[in-house]
Amino acid sequence: MGNACAAQESTDTQPPRRPSARAELQPAPATPAPAPAPASERGFDAELDRVAKATAPPAWFSGAFVGEIQDASVRFSGVGVGDRMVEVSGQDVSAWPFEKIASMLRGFKNVPSSAVSRVPIVFQKVDGSTVKHVYEKEAILGSGLGISLTKRGQFAAAKRASYKERLTYYFEQCHPESVRKVDELLRAYRGREQALFQVLERKYGAAVPLSIPRLDPALAQDVIAIRDLKAMEAKMRHSEPRMARTV
Repeated sequence: MGNACAAQESTDTQPPRRPSARAELQPAPATPAPAPAPASERGFDAELDRVAKATAPPAWFSGAFVGEIQDASVRFSGVGVGDRMVEVSGQDVSAWPFEKIASMLRGFKNVPSSAVSRVPIVFQKVDGSTVKHVYEKEAILGSGLGISLTKRGQFAAAKRASYKERLTYYFEQCHPESVRKVDELLRAYRGREQALFQVLERKYGAAVPLSIPRLDPALAQDVIAIRDLKAMEAKMRHSEPRMARTV
């Protein structure tokens, strides 16, 4: 029995066996890679990314934008919050910084009252269309614009079309029979195109646009066909009285 205890003590006091070099060099078992996400989850993540990009804050652009409208007559002209000021009294200000436009507007107060009559200001909307509000002398020299302006907005000014493009589009909308007179009118009013536009706006009651809406080819063909049809109908109406007199 004593021998058994001695054998047990001898076993307990022996140092632990060191693993062999071969065992030390064996690589650790690799961690299994995570299983790929189901296709439905990958599609959901892509949809989240798309929505996040679509709802990202819009880029900001410098200029003079409508902040608030205090004068109801300005709102009745079609001017809305966020619209961009692009023309003042015939002067293209679409590319001007806010400070330059503000300085121009303040300068009207230093002009002799006899030299100020009416000041038309054109505002552009986010879709590229424009509206005009005409300020009377009393508003320009006294009460002000009836709106507040901010230095930043959510869209850049649309590229201004040529005089010919603007006048052609205007006649297509207001008086198709006069489209053929565009070149003749522009020659007669060379250097005074703004005066021509003012005459037409008083006559037809609509503002000459600064830029022209771009249509897809199919829709553009439809517009041309409708314009030609209107011109033909107008020509027939003019010829009917002469035909009646000859009968």
